Amino acid sequence: MRATAIRRPVTATDTDAMPNDDYKTTDINAVAFLLTKGHRLRRIEGGEWRIFVFPSSAAADGAAYHQDAPVPVRSFLRRLRDARALLHHT
Repeated sequence: MRATAIRRPVTATDTDAMPNDDYKTTDINAVAFLLTKGHRLRRIEGGEWRIFVFPSSAAADGAAYHQDAPVPVRSFLRRLRDARALLHHT
């Protein structure tokens, strides 16, 4: 039996220096949170994991997401649905 590594979502805080100062995450819930907070999605990078790229100004709200900051539920769910749709169209 071969062991496989357990992967967790990647965020910009996982790296010491981001070359272009973008805030990046693979966490779809964090994406919905950031969209709810009004941040614009710059692009989605491909590969094995889809990486959502936001401007560096989203970093503070990214940290707030990980500290369970509140957002309006209906807006969050709408943005979560939008983010999932983006995964299927890229």
